[in-house]
Amino acid sequence: MDLAGYQIDKNIFDEMFQSDGSVHQHCRPLLEFLRNLSVEDAVKIQERVTKSFRDDGIVFTVYGESSAREQIIPVDFIPRLIAGSEWNRLETGLMQRVKALNCFLNDIYTDA
Repeated sequence: MDLAGYQIDKNIFDEMFQSDGSVHQHCRPLLEFLRNLSVEDAVKIQERVTKSFRDDGIVFTVYGESSAREQIIPVDFIPRLIAGSEWNRLETGLMQRVKALNCFLNDIYTDA
């Protein structure tokens, strides 16, 4: 894939590129993979991802519109990579929130 036309907005966080245009260290292997991927193969991969969401029923409905119908949740085949140091911080918060949610559910759904 040719990423030469990709525009970096310095006001918005970019998961792959830093504001100076250099790639985040942890994204270098993914960027190399994407650069070697043909547009045709990228289209095929995206079609498979979209089809899998449709086949698995991963959809949503916007109610209140005149044509409320199920739509596939938009998904991009390019993963968002998180550096290990960022993940460690996120994991701590996520584990705390899961524990709190489980305690809440236990409290409202059991007689304990």
